[in-house]
Amino acid sequence: KKLNIVTGLRYERTEIAGDGDEASQVFSNGYDNFLPNIAISKSLKNFRNLKIAYSKRIQRPSLYYINSFRNTADFCNVVQGNPFLEPEITNQLELSYNTNFLGFTIFSSLYYKHYTDIIEQVAIQEDNTGAYLNTFQNVGENNSVGVNIFTTKSIGKMTVRGGGDVYTYNASGVI
Repeated sequence: KKLNIVTGLRYERTEIAGDGDEASQVFSNGYDNFLPNIAISKSLKNFRNLKIAYSKRIQRPSLYYINSFRNTADFCNVVQGNPFLEPEITNQLELSYNTNFLGFTIFSSLYYKHYTDIIEQVAIQEDNTGAYLNTFQNVGENNSVGVNIFTTKSIGKMTVRGGGDVYTYNASGVI
């Protein structure tokens, strides 16, 4: 009676294309993603709740990362996006607990995230002048562990809310 299971599967197709004045600015890129999720929660006494969940998420590269226009405002640090970037994929496992304590509603979670194809800026020396091309590449993966706590308290007609997120960043990759 008090166990709740929610599951789903989402399919996304992404197409990115552009056409600039130069041949180097013409591009076409596309990718498919299947994004499953499942959450199992248990209702406990006194409006408390325990939940374990898994989800797969996608973070597409922003326009700044894929814009193939070559910005030469600073001749020593040229910036050019990479339209052939893949999206960052995150697999997340989360254990959360919600409770009430002394009139405070507390939402807390412990999570693990595994990111693949993380996007980072890289600098490549173009020639013997010392100029660098700053661009973006899918360079590796990241394993992150974190804790998230959020609380809310109603005081008369006013509601006070606050929270925080503390996590690790443990990336590895090859350029």
